[in-house]
Amino acid sequence: MEKQKQKEKSKAYFVGGGIASLAGAVFLIRDGKFSGDQITIFEKSEDLGGSLDGQNSNFKKFYSTRGFRILEEKIYSCTLDLFSSIPSLQDPQKTLLHEFKKFNKKIKIHSKARLIKEGLRINSRSLNIGHENKLALLQLLALPEKLLEGKRIDEHFTPSFFETNFWIEFCTIFSFQ
Repeated sequence: MEKQKQKEKSKAYFVGGGIASLAGAVFLIRDGKFSGDQITIFEKSEDLGGSLDGQNSNFKKFYSTRGFRILEEKIYSCTLDLFSSIPSLQDPQKTLLHEFKKFNKKIKIHSKARLIKEGLRINSRSLNIGHENKLALLQLLALPEKLLEGKRIDEHFTPSFFETNFWIEFCTIFSFQ
């Protein structure tokens, strides 16, 4: 009985309205039996979703998605399990997982370009990284983390590295700015 009262007084706080905080809140509700009013998510932006948000500030000029994930059912089983716990906004008898699967059947992803720079398609068949940059990348991977403290990435690579297709793919995958 005392444990139940203590749990009812418990509060959870998340900093940032990204996918980790949103998932944490769902798991607390589903598995921890928290009620929604016991959970607070602090977010400085007006939009939740973190790097999974999309912005349409001027559709004629651009649509900005800071990051997105292709949620393959074979790979993202934990995420899809989470989706099965979230009721649909349109039909409370269904879950977000139902909507996700329905959307994927209806809308097929078909990109016409992997890389775009200054509005133009880039041939991405080659990473154009070169031997010098490959060696620098391998050296970086071999360094102990302690030796990297306080260092910036441009201290390790030559300026040509930041013009490679490898860098463009790397920074767009991780939504670097």
